[in-house]
Amino acid sequence: IRMVLWDFSGQPLCEKDFTVTIPANGVAEVLTVPVKELAPHATDVFLTTDLEVEAPSGVLQHRNTHFFAPFKACELADARVEIGEIKEQRDGGVEVPIRTDRPAFFVFLKSPGVPGTFSDNSFTVLPQDDLQLSFKPASPVKAAALQDALQVTHLRKSY
Repeated sequence: IRMVLWDFSGQPLCEKDFTVTIPANGVAEVLTVPVKELAPHATDVFLTTDLEVEAPSGVLQHRNTHFFAPFKACELADARVEIGEIKEQRDGGVEVPIRTDRPAFFVFLKSPGVPGTFSDNSFTVLPQDDLQLSFKPASPVKAAALQDALQVTHLRKSY
């Protein structure tokens, strides 16, 4: 488990790593910290926890993002989320690389006119992330057609 406290420009303020062994279907308390100690200025920071699990099927990863204050009370940066060069995959899917210059929250992709399913939606992207989503089209599609159709939005763009 990696826990990072960030400012809204994307600078890490505090990082901690934890190695924990938990049996299948088990739970464990890893850390307890009073919020006032962790985030004395709640509107200036957010927290990510990245979980990496070694499973028989491979390594599984999950990120959780926590805000200490209501979103609109925070000074969210106006992130520029960009889609890189989209590539067709052998299985008919399409790889969609995503980058940002500032933290972007609840990032959501849609592809009007190109029906299909993204491997994830409504996620956090940080400047140092090299995020690769996959898109499974409902019917065969060229990468260029998806590239033209793609629309990206995120929390800061919503107000």
